[in-house]
Amino acid sequence: MNAATRTMFPDMGINGKETPVSAAEAARLEAIARAGVIQKAEDAKAAALAEVEANADAEWKLAAMDAVRTVALKHSVFAADDVWAFLEKVYPNQDTHEHRVMGAVMRNAQTRRWCISAGTYRKSSRLEQKRRPIPEYISLLSGE
Repeated sequence: MNAATRTMFPDMGINGKETPVSAAEAARLEAIARAGVIQKAEDAKAAALAEVEANADAEWKLAAMDAVRTVALKHSVFAADDVWAFLEKVYPNQDTHEHRVMGAVMRNAQTRRWCISAGTYRKSSRLEQKRRPIPEYISLLSGE
């Protein structure tokens, strides 16, 4: 076992035999290992969102941000389906080839403090979403 392995797995003895570790210490080490995996996944997600947003139609993104703000002003809790419905009604000629960009739009709205994640989900009413669960958002603008 080399020094790097001993650093990564301090519960292993020099002779390769396990040294007793408390349950709390084992849980702490597992959490550290998982955190690295989770961070890599979060980094990959952020990179994918950035790429999708960069390739989306600029006019559509402006219309989508207007839609989010308007929906957030009118509803205390909403989902991307509500934003899509507004877009289709008010901006019928605006579209983007990449519909996944709505995730980037919603993240941008959260950064602007227009809404926050509610931590709850509802089934999408959009046919292309096939009733998959989508996140709900709490408006920080309703009642302004």
